[in-house]
Amino acid sequence: MDNFNNSGKEDFDFLKVRDFGELLGTPFYFLRQEFKPVSRILIKFAGPVLAVFLLIASLYSRQLSDVFGSSPSNFFGEIFLLFFVGGLIFGITVFFITVIVVSYISLYVQNGRSSFSDIDVWNLSKYNFFRLFGAGFLTGLLVGVGFIFLYLPGIYMAVALSFAYIAIVHEDLNASKGLGRSLDVIKSNWWFTFGVYIVFGLILIFVIYLSMFIFSALIFGTLGMLFDKFTFIAVAVGSVFMFFFYIYFTILQQTLSASLYFNFVSKKEGINIHKRIEQIYVEEPEKPLIFEVQNNEENQNKITENNNVDESFKEEKSKPKDDNSNRFLYDDESKDRFKY
Repeated sequence: MDNFNNSGKEDFDFLKVRDFGELLGTPFYFLRQEFKPVSRILIKFAGPVLAVFLLIASLYSRQLSDVFGSSPSNFFGEIFLLFFVGGLIFGITVFFITVIVVSYISLYVQNGRSSFSDIDVWNLSKYNFFRLFGAGFLTGLLVGVGFIFLYLPGIYMAVALSFAYIAIVHEDLNASKGLGRSLDVIKSNWWFTFGVYIVFGLILIFVIYLSMFIFSALIFGTLGMLFDKFTFIAVAVGSVFMFFFYIYFTILQQTLSASLYFNFVSKKEGINIHKRIEQIYVEEPEKPLIFEVQNNEENQNKITENNNVDESFKEEKSKPKDDNSNRFLYDDESKDRFKY
């Protein structure tokens, strides 16, 4: 049975088999439908991490402006240290957000829209945090080694292992099995997946990154003129908006990977059919066996009674009708009774 939201539109279904063009639109459709609950959960559970990141980003921006005015002897060392620390903090923050988003998608598929709580998302995120961290580390290692060998093995591994996160969370796998599951699902579908990622990336470049560039340029230019002596404020504010753009880029990216994963699984293993059957059994549960036995006994009794009635009716119908001369027949006792 299809589920519909308050606006009368059908809820987004990850288990639906889609073609190339439909898959490109799934991240935007899902984010539009789930924008409020996803944003609420990110603010609720990732808010402290985001706050720490923004604070460090502000200090980082101010320190970076000071470095550009320092002596050449310390310039490259300080730049490397600042970029390394900033990149590390940024990576941890984005990974934390990715874990929450993947957990949200898994619960959405299992339970349906608005059928799980924020605490459920948080508990599932905690349960799979180190599994996903291990998978991310192994993926980065394999992709990095692949890029050493003329880039092509690295590109192949990056695409082939892109389903590891959703496979680990949704199928309750460890890191190594999650990577293996991703390789198995994408088998014979690598070029299709690669094409979807390429076209989707081009869409993001022309839509999101272009908007982010224009917006950031306005922020930098406006605040740079207003706060000439505090250029780091302009850098910090611009970095904040760029970071939030990247957060929603992460949501879109994970949604696309999950859509591709469930699309291939539905085709190969018929998970969509099984899901529909489960929904039917939930809506119309089977009666216990004891009720079936009682119903069978009652039906058998009714059949027996009907058969008895039919036999009695047949016997009555088979008796010959008496003539008027033979209407009153008495036995011997009756004759003696009426003798005077």
